[in-house]
Order: sequence, then structure tokens, then C-alpha cells
Amino acid sequence: MGHEGQSKTTQGQNNQSVTGKIGSSGYHYEIWYQGGNNSMTYYDNGTFKASWGGTNDFLARVGLKYNEDKTHQQLGQIDAYFKWTKSGSAGGYNYIGIYGWTVDPLVEYYIVDDWYNKPGSYLGQKKGEFTVDGDTYEIFQNTRVNQPSIKGTSTFPQFFSVRRSARSCGHIDISAHFKKWESLGMKLGKMYEAKVLVEAGGGSGSFDVTYFKMTDGSSVPKTTTTTTTTVKKTTTIAPRPSTKTLPSSCSSKITAQGYKCCSDPNCVVYYTDADGTWGVENGQWCGCGSSANCSQKIIAQGYKCCADSNCTVYYTDADGTWGVENGEWCGCGSA
Repeated sequence: MGHEGQSKTTQGQNNQSVTGKIGSSGYHYEIWYQGGNNSMTYYDNGTFKASWGGTNDFLARVGLKYNEDKTHQQLGQIDAYFKWTKSGSAGGYNYIGIYGWTVDPLVEYYIVDDWYNKPGSYLGQKKGEFTVDGDTYEIFQNTRVNQPSIKGTSTFPQFFSVRRSARSCGHIDISAHFKKWESLGMKLGKMYEAKVLVEAGGGSGSFDVTYFKMTDGSSVPKTTTTTTTTVKKTTTIAPRPSTKTLPSSCSSKITAQGYKCCSDPNCVVYYTDADGTWGVENGQWCGCGSSANCSQKIIAQGYKCCADSNCTVYYTDADGTWGVENGEWCGCGSA
């Protein structure tokens, strides 16, 4: 994906939250800090960059903003997909992952998937652990007394899920953490936000989110339009399918970066770039799609490349050249 669309940079305001909408994306940004030289740059597709130096506490985040009138159960399933890089340092405490607040009751929460220094004893009391998105998370609860919050200086609990092994890309099932916390008696209120966050308690560093997507129960899936094309051939050709049936092989450009091919031959393509088509398994990015040489636009729709390098082209459109094998459409020709 990378950074796409118009970019805007804000230096925020010391000891005050600065927040707003990001174009027509449906996402919001927010920046807050105590001291230092800090900024964040956000893009129309929700990706963002942040940098800090000399701060006591710095938070930059992008994601879903709510009206404080619905619980997470009312909002439906909430998920995040991400890929980021980091550099520099972030002081004595730092968190990278999902962040937000609820009201009634007022709760600050973290799902920590990455860090500069792994969070330690300041997380509070350990409440339990559970496994999701390919790893085990330890769960903690802490109490903050007369500290800054979205409702001014307040006393409130903090909830934490901390992944045992750090990662910089993948999927976070946010709702799974909410449900687990509440099963442990950690009550959440009505949602203020759910966002991808970097927080630094000092140091000098930078953070760059190069792939970003968040969804909830209100997200509207894209519809699929089926086009029927008449082909002059004696064999019967199946209609071009609307569901993906992808092989478990994948682009060598993806595996060269250290990623694996998805094990599921029916993997879902989450995005496509110059390296190939990408899926997610166990919370990690993987190559999802054929490594054969035909149009990536055809592969991205869920079709295979023709196995025969001398395939016959039956149809050509903006996506590429199409052949037929075993009564099914396939990509026929150069990528």
C-alpha cells in the first residue's frame, strides 16, 4: 500500500489533544504530548509517520473514532491490519499497537504488539493470558490516580494485552481482546476510539505505518459485479467465479523479503503491490497468489495463471489476457 493521497503534518500542542478527520477515509488522527519537539504526518489512506525528541510522553495514533454512545458489542467485530517500521529510542516506557479509551466507565486500554523496550513491572497486576493471532498475550490491569485523560485529570484503570513476541506486521483481532478482558471482570464502557498507536516515554525516534486498515461492524463490504462474456469455443467454459481459489505458491519477490507463502490455497488477498498479492495467516503477512507469470490484476481477482505457457488467448480486457483451462478462466500471457 504505502503512503497514498494528500499528506498533512501537525506538531500538535503541548498538553492538549489535537485530533481530526483524515479526508473522506473515515479515519481520525490524534496527537498528544508533554514537552519536546514532536510531529506526525498522516495520509488519505490512513497510513502515518511520527517523530519525537525530548518528550516526557508522546502519543500519535490513527484509526476509528466513535461518539461515546455504543459499546464494542454494539459496534460489532473490530479488526486492524498493519505494517510498520521504527527507529531510534523511546525512553523508559513505550507501546506500539492498538490504543483507545472508553467512557462510563472511563478506561484507557492497550493491545501491545511491538515496542522499543518490552513493557515491564509498571503494567500492574497480571490478570491472565490467552492466545490469538498466532501468539500468547499476557493481560494486566493498572490504576492511574489523578492523571491526564480524555476527560481531564482523573483516576481510571488501564487494561493491557502484551504479546510475548514483538512483530511489525499482521492482523489484530481487537474484539477478541475486549471479550477476554471482560471475561476476567475488566469492564469496558462506551467506545471513544480504537486506533493504531505509537507511544514514547522519552528518547528520540520515529515510527512509520506503511500499511493500514481498520474495520468494524459498520464497514460495508465491496460488492462483486459479474460480467457474462460469450466465447466462441466448442467446450463449455465455467462462469468467471466471484470467490477466490488461489494456489499456495506465491511471488518470489515476497519470499525474498523473508515472508512465507500462505499455507491456505483459498487465502484472502488483502492488498496487492509490485511484489505480488498479500494475505494474512496467524496474524502475519504471507504471500497469497500464484508466482506464475501472468497479470497481477488477474491474480488479484482470484484467478490462476494458465499452466500452459503456450495457452490460447480467448479474451483481452484492461486486466490482461485470458485463457481457459479445464473449463475455467486463467491468466494467459505476460505479467
